Amino acid sequence: MACFVYILRTSSNTLYIGQTNNLEKRLKEHQDKSSKSAKYLRYFSSFKLVYLEEF
Repeated sequence: MACFVYILRTSSNTLYIGQTNNLEKRLKEHQDKSSKSAKYLRYFSSFKLVYLEEF
């Protein structure tokens, strides 16, 4: 099973670093601002995936 490390750039130009084994699901959780989303990202209107590495 693949694991991913990713970096998101927020609308205020800050960076968020995360890890997951299901990238598509994790990005959707962040976008939907669900309870499983990182609290930090809930404060920003948008973000962009700027780095991805698969292990």
